[in-house]
Amino acid sequence: MPFGLVNAHATFQTMMNEILREFLDQGVVVYIDDILIYSQTLEEHIIPVRKVLSSAKTDPASDPSALRPDASDASPASHASCAS
Repeated sequence: MPFGLVNAHATFQTMMNEILREFLDQGVVVYIDDILIYSQTLEEHIIPVRKVLSSAKTDPASDPSALRPDASDASPASHASCAS
């Protein structure tokens, strides 16, 4: 992975498991960035799809702005210099 993101896949998998924990093994399987929802009929399928989508939408961890660093927090003085 570029930019030192060595454990990005494992971290994302853990986050998805936490967000969708209540649905796992009840018709929902998560693998990295894929969410598989399975059921016997279309009528049975609609309910877990709505639950998963609403859970992902309302979970604070799934907010994309939480993943971006705040530029105002990064100042040159706040970082240690490696130069001697």
